[in-house]
Amino acid sequence: MIAKASTSTSHPDDGVAASFLAFQGNGEPPLAEVIADDTVRRMMARDGVDLDQLLVLLDEVRTRLT
Repeated sequence: MIAKASTSTSHPDDGVAASFLAFQGNGEPPLAEVIADDTVRRMMARDGVDLDQLLVLLDEVRTRLT
């Protein structure tokens, strides 16, 4: 039996295109949003990054830069 071609108009890269459009103009997501992301949290856990220590470090850097 021959499979019928899909008539779906979605493309596997649609999510990538949407993400790209969200960051046009060198926009960046807020740091709190990045840190809250589940994937980022999993990588932090894998790498042994403690959230409280990271936040203290970020606060120290922010203070030095202002």
